[in-house]
Amino acid sequence: MSLFLPAFALGLTLPLAAQEAAWDARVSEVEGEVTLFSGSEEDGSPAEADMPIEDGDRLVTGPKSRAELALDAESLIELGPDTEFIVGSLDSRDSWFTLKLGLLSAKLRKLFSGSRVRVRTQGAVAAVRGTEFSVETSGAEDTAVAVFDEGEVSVSNAGEDADSRVTLGANQETEVVRGRGPIPHRVLRRMARLEGA
Repeated sequence: MSLFLPAFALGLTLPLAAQEAAWDARVSEVEGEVTLFSGSEEDGSPAEADMPIEDGDRLVTGPKSRAELALDAESLIELGPDTEFIVGSLDSRDSWFTLKLGLLSAKLRKLFSGSRVRVRTQGAVAAVRGTEFSVETSGAEDTAVAVFDEGEVSVSNAGEDADSRVTLGANQETEVVRGRGPIPHRVLRRMARLEGA
């Protein structure tokens, strides 16, 4: 799977059976230097395939490194190099993750109404409805979000101001500068390098 996800918050809807439980989240693949920090622990340990992931866990990838996380059998999140990713909640009815820095790409199965998945960054929030998308953030100032396939991603500034919300469809992207709303959606440009990668 390719890397293609800017930093922000996402909202997803899950199948009815999954609405009654948490995602079964695990590290599915590791390349290079990837460190898992469990809960509030200051000292992390090297991430390995099949390690379970829980609420509050943090994953950090080094240069030229990547990690892939499986959410049940049909959904994947890939973390690119130099990325810091925090699991906020794996509750399948209201999941959320924080991308502090770096690149996140995801392929999430279509969700049912009543459930959501969000990805947050310091400057943006993305709500996703089962799709293939990427979020990329430089940290405090800049977030880019793109949708590559079917589905929708709703993007707002970190304050989740509904008046500044942009909805992305297939082959569209937006950018958010901290403290401002997202720019109007446009055809893939900045994130085009990640399409099909």
